[in-house]
Amino acid sequence: MWNAFLTRWARSRAASPSRGQHNSIASRQSTLPPTRSGAASSRISLSGNDSIWQSLLRWIPGDSDPWGASQPPSPAASQNLASARAEFQACMAGLYSPPAASGAEPGTPPQVDSVRELQRSIRRARSLRDLWHLRTWLYTEVARQFSQHEAEQRLQRLDALFQGGSSQPLNAKQQRLLAQTQARVQAKLQAQAHAETLARMRQARSAQKDSKAQSAQALSADTLVATLSEPCTAH
Repeated sequence: MWNAFLTRWARSRAASPSRGQHNSIASRQSTLPPTRSGAASSRISLSGNDSIWQSLLRWIPGDSDPWGASQPPSPAASQNLASARAEFQACMAGLYSPPAASGAEPGTPPQVDSVRELQRSIRRARSLRDLWHLRTWLYTEVARQFSQHEAEQRLQRLDALFQGGSSQPLNAKQQRLLAQTQARVQAKLQAQAHAETLARMRQARSAQKDSKAQSAQALSADTLVATLSEPCTAH
């Protein structure tokens, strides 16, 4: 039914005398892409120069601009991102992945390789903002495997990237965030050291207990041998 209606409508439009004088204008307008500057400009109402199908197509919104109506990043920004990524990778020098735990129980979840995940996140970073959020992670890994002093030195190298290479001091907000990060890392290091100390103490107590048990077993065996040998000597 719609095909018949559109066919009759097209024939009546072709027979209209006012159609011929707009053919060149319509052909030129049909070759222009629809504008995407806004809803008002992309929604063109039905006019005498457009067919129903063309008008419906003009009402369909176009693809959104991936850059959000902004200019693409300049080559300088891309170079800054590449140099920042290289500096992050250089600050990871000496970090190693923990060895796989052997003899783990079947139901134990696999150990997360945080160093390898950090390297992957640095490679996948698409902006300096993404790298900025990875500073805390890198600081934690360096402080855990080296020292807090080494982590602070590497963090200063990274801060120079986001300050444009200048020697300007950090503002109050950056200093507060840095202090909070350092406090969290210090707390984690202290908790980790405390846990390792407790583990060593438990191992020492267990070894001492096993040694006492072995000594008791040896003493019992000697006593039993001495008891069994006494009747034979008397006889």
